[in-house]
Amino acid sequence: MKICYVNPTILVRRPIAELIDRLGSEKSNKKEKIGIFIPKKPFRKIDKNWHANKSLSKAKIYSYNAVNLPLRFEWPIPISPRFWTQLYRIFKTYDVVHMWTYFYINSWAVILFKKFFPKVKLIMTCDTFPAYSFSAGKITDFMFKTYTKLFGKMIFKIPDLIQVYGESLVKYTKQAKLGILKKKIKILSTGINLTKFKQIKKADRKKLGLNQSDFVMVYAGLIVPRKGIKTMLRVLKNINKNNKTVKLLLIGDGPARAEYKEMAQEMGLSKQVKFTGWRKDIPSLFAMSDVLFLPSKGEGLPGIIMEGMASGLPIVASKIPCIPDLVLDGENGFLFHPDDVKGFTEAIIKLIEDDRLRDEMGDKSLVRIEKFNWDRLIGKYDKLYSQ
Repeated sequence: MKICYVNPTILVRRPIAELIDRLGSEKSNKKEKIGIFIPKKPFRKIDKNWHANKSLSKAKIYSYNAVNLPLRFEWPIPISPRFWTQLYRIFKTYDVVHMWTYFYINSWAVILFKKFFPKVKLIMTCDTFPAYSFSAGKITDFMFKTYTKLFGKMIFKIPDLIQVYGESLVKYTKQAKLGILKKKIKILSTGINLTKFKQIKKADRKKLGLNQSDFVMVYAGLIVPRKGIKTMLRVLKNINKNNKTVKLLLIGDGPARAEYKEMAQEMGLSKQVKFTGWRKDIPSLFAMSDVLFLPSKGEGLPGIIMEGMASGLPIVASKIPCIPDLVLDGENGFLFHPDDVKGFTEAIIKLIEDDRLRDEMGDKSLVRIEKFNWDRLIGKYDKLYSQ
């Protein structure tokens, strides 16, 4: 069976990378078995600094040039005829096309091609429902709700299966009035390759401008408002009043990086906040950190939390779908409303002051993440593609 993944953004989604890593092959004569359709910046190769991109060598890559509009979130616009020719080749070659989300331009194109290639099985994964499962702001929410009301039923009618990561997301398909038949909805979580996080050498703190005695809060991903970066800075400022040894390590990049860097300076936190850009050594950076912090306004089943748990870290995060599927409040971390700066502050102070609690929660993260090991889940994906 031949499977092609449709990655909606320039950065490859971690679940897609993990599935390719499991199902793909380095051998050139077998690469055609697994493919990926992915945008890239014009006149540039696919960015190899994003750690999830390492597995792309195991797949046949179908790329096309795209540009991002000057928005606060990534929304690539195809600018090359190659977009259409590559998509045609994909539907002619593959038995299954597995796409992510429903609100990108390439999502529309895939839906359109399915109408002309009805025998190709189309699976659409929805890791979130903007404006329903989380708020992206009044204007953005209005745009998403209008889009969903106008086109939702038509879009969701065409795929053969709709995959969601957790039971908590199913209710939003009803709330959005998408008209999805119950038999088309498949609840199946993504997984994590735990071997990447075992026997990892800790990153050198000195090279990052950190001291051995520092308490390090870590985040990895896009530097955008939705991820709660402003909340992270506010929490750090609260803690910083009495403890200057607490640092915030922000791994990644995004359109709001300069804005948050300036904000950190204005808040007197320039020495406490470290912006690293994209890094390939995520496991090593997590291994030398003390807590994973994600006060995000909207997520699917966050890979960053899985990676933090696999690194034996306690998790402080938002109580939004599907984070409670990973983090049990009071067990392997603490969960709060995304805007609860006071709650986040108190939780992190508790972890700073109680080494034993921090270790216990970290140990529980290691136990709980076993449930999401790809070794346990990959068979379910094989069944998803073949059924």
